[in-house]
Amino acid sequence: MKGLLHALFIYDNQNGMVMYRYLNKSFPSHHEDLVVNFLRAIDTFSSQYSGKGADIFQTETIRIIFERSLEFNFTFACSTNLTEPIKKDKELLETIKYAFIHRHWEIFTTDKRTKISPRDKNAFDRLIESI
Repeated sequence: MKGLLHALFIYDNQNGMVMYRYLNKSFPSHHEDLVVNFLRAIDTFSSQYSGKGADIFQTETIRIIFERSLEFNFTFACSTNLTEPIKKDKELLETIKYAFIHRHWEIFTTDKRTKISPRDKNAFDRLIESI
């Protein structure tokens, strides 16, 4: 558990949800640590709570709900305005999903066949900065 200190784990039994809230109150200057630790936390806990609802990642500026899927354990719903009900923006969420996965693929698999291009890396960095 020592490596997961960047993520706070809360299980909401009433709503059947697992919630991850980043410990800092805002996104850090190094987004990579946030993404790596967030994905590591989701990856670590996903098997324990399979079928119990959705996982939620939330900071002051973004809320992402993860539902189980066979492909990557990720199906997204997202909101950047936390005062509004959550809305599904499939295009944005697919962009986020694949940016996360491709950027940090080698952390989660021994097969390092996927390498992100400098152009995709810049696009990912701009996406994170815009959230």
